[in-house]
Amino acid sequence: MANVLESAKSGRATCRLCKQKIDKGEVRLGIESIFKKDGNEYASFRWHHFQCAVDKRPDDLLKATRNVTLNPDQERILDDLTDKGKRTATSIIPISELEEPGRRVNVKATIKKAFKKKKMFDIEGNERIGRSLYITYEDINSKINLWDEHADIELSPSDTIVILSANTFLGSNNNIQIEAISDSTVLINPTEDELAQMESVEVFTADSWERPQGEFARFEFAKSSRAKCRVCDEKIGKGELKLVKPVWGKDEKNDRNFPSLQSFHINCGLEDEHGPDLAREAITKLTTDILTESRDNLIELYVSLPEIGAKSDLKKLLNIK
Repeated sequence: MANVLESAKSGRATCRLCKQKIDKGEVRLGIESIFKKDGNEYASFRWHHFQCAVDKRPDDLLKATRNVTLNPDQERILDDLTDKGKRTATSIIPISELEEPGRRVNVKATIKKAFKKKKMFDIEGNERIGRSLYITYEDINSKINLWDEHADIELSPSDTIVILSANTFLGSNNNIQIEAISDSTVLINPTEDELAQMESVEVFTADSWERPQGEFARFEFAKSSRAKCRVCDEKIGKGELKLVKPVWGKDEKNDRNFPSLQSFHINCGLEDEHGPDLAREAITKLTTDILTESRDNLIELYVSLPEIGAKSDLKKLLNIK
C-alpha cells in the first residue's frame, strides 16, 4: 500500500489531526501505517480531512495515490502545494504567504505608493532614515519599510520591487509587513533572466535510505543539548546548527517501527553512510532564515565538502563567486 487520497466510504473514521469525524463521501487522506502483531506485519491507514492534511501533512498529501476526482478549488490547492515544494532559500514568494513576523524571506510585489524618505522609528525604537512603500500582489496589499541606503533607491509607483533576505514584522494593524535591512538586496524592475538566476537550485530528495513518508533531511537549530552526534558521539549544543536525518527507529520490545531522527554536527553528517545525499537534500531545503543566520557555519561546510552536487548547490545559495 501507499498513501491514498479517496472519498470516505463511511462516516466512521476520525481525523487524526482535528479529532472530528470524516463524513461519508468527503475527500480524505489516508497515511499508510505499518505495524507488527504476533510476528506478522500489517498495514493500515490513518485518516485525515483534506484541509487538515493541507495544513499539517502537505508532503504526505502530495505523495498520495489519487483515487478520487477533486473539485477545482482542491486542484488549485494541490497545485499551490506542488509549487511550494519546489522552493529553495533563493525562491521568491508572494506577499500573500507572509504568515509570521521575524522571518527572513524573498518577496516580490508591485509598488502602489511611495513616500519620501524621512526620519522614522524602526521596530526596535531607533530613529533612522527610512522610506515607506505601499505594495500589492494579486490583490493582496502590504507595506515595506526601506532603511538607510535602501531609502535612496530610485523607484516609482507601478514599479516591480524584489527584496532578497527581507525581514517580516508585525505592523500596527496586526498585518505582516516587510523591511529591507542592512544585508537585504533590493531590486527594482528586475528582468526575468535576473530572477531565473536567483532561483537556480532545484530541490533534491534522496531515495538512498528509507524514512517516514513526508519527512526530509534538514538543517535546524538544536532546541536543547540532549542530542548526540551520530558520528562523533559528542553532544550538540543548544542553539547549535545541526543536520537532521529522518529514519525509522526500532522498538525491540514491541517489535514495532517508529518515526525517528538522527542528529549530526553539520560537518560530521558527511561521514554518514548516506552522507552526500543527506547533505544535498538538506542544502536544497535550506530556509532563508538559516541561510542568513548561519552563513559562516555554512561557508565552513562548503569548504569541507568534496566535489559533489551538494557543493555546487551550496555555492549558489551562498552566492560564492
